[in-house]
Amino acid sequence: RFENICVPLFKADHLKKILLSSALVFLSLTNACTSDSSIPDQNQSRSVSMPNPFTSYGSIQEARTAFGRDFAVPSLPAGYRVADIAVAEIQGAKLAQILYEQGTRQVLYRVTPALDGNRDAAATMLSGDYNRYAEHDTLHAGSSRVLVRGRDGLVFVAYWEHNGYSYCLTAQNGLPSEQVQTIVESVTR
Repeated sequence: RFENICVPLFKADHLKKILLSSALVFLSLTNACTSDSSIPDQNQSRSVSMPNPFTSYGSIQEARTAFGRDFAVPSLPAGYRVADIAVAEIQGAKLAQILYEQGTRQVLYRVTPALDGNRDAAATMLSGDYNRYAEHDTLHAGSSRVLVRGRDGLVFVAYWEHNGYSYCLTAQNGLPSEQVQTIVESVTR
């Protein structure tokens, strides 16, 4: 009968065992569910960063030595100063860059042995600028055709090829096309 089966469960010894077992299970579960610093919190963002492939140099000559070849250096408009000179090797190709600053304005110049393929894709790859710009045009500077991208009449990315090299200017706040043309001509002379 039903009463005979349930009676032994409510005897004092059985009740103590049930309560003790329940308490141990509860403590085990609460301990397993508490925060542990060694377990990452799902709500915290985890950032993974790549090491910087660039090595900074104190002079253009040191950077040229690391680059393994001589490369042209542009003349920027008055007021800009060299903030950093660096060289990297990315996928077996050397890349030199010079960061120029004027107050909060920055212009990044990059040069690498000539890139093959689509000029638009090469401009994106060398500049690292994946923004979409409303204005796309081609300037002529000396014998070079310069692919430019920008908005509101300013150039943010300029890409050209000359004497076996690919070059790129990226202007954080944009530059007038006349300035870009003058900078490119200073490299291609």
